[in-house]
Amino acid sequence: MFQYLYILLWCVPIVWIGTKVVYYFTSMFEARRFGASQRLPCINIYTVCDSPLFWQFSPYLAPFIEALPFGWGNWVKYVKKDFQWVRKGAIYQDLGSDAFWTVGPGGQNLLVADAEVVAQVTHRWKDFPKPVQAYTS
Repeated sequence: MFQYLYILLWCVPIVWIGTKVVYYFTSMFEARRFGASQRLPCINIYTVCDSPLFWQFSPYLAPFIEALPFGWGNWVKYVKKDFQWVRKGAIYQDLGSDAFWTVGPGGQNLLVADAEVVAQVTHRWKDFPKPVQAYTS
């Protein structure tokens, strides 16, 4: 009897972690496939897009991630907390575009520095649908 309970106690967390790992990799590969088909510059990131946990702790984690060898941590400067304010628009100059995609687990995000493009996206709501679940409480 206790053997079955012991197995159950181990299987539930393993299955839960397994589904999270599968979601991470499938959504990352799907977002990268999307990024490869775009004409705008794409930055591959390795955290979930719009992760509030990573965003909150990025000032503490970013120095360690950026110190990784071979430029592996180069992506973090595009997603850490207040990166656009700190760099004062230099990110867009480095990429040579007023807009770029961050693609990674959880989907993709479009970051835009051109006010006309932002006005088009916000006013033409039928052409640029937004996820409704993000606006529900």
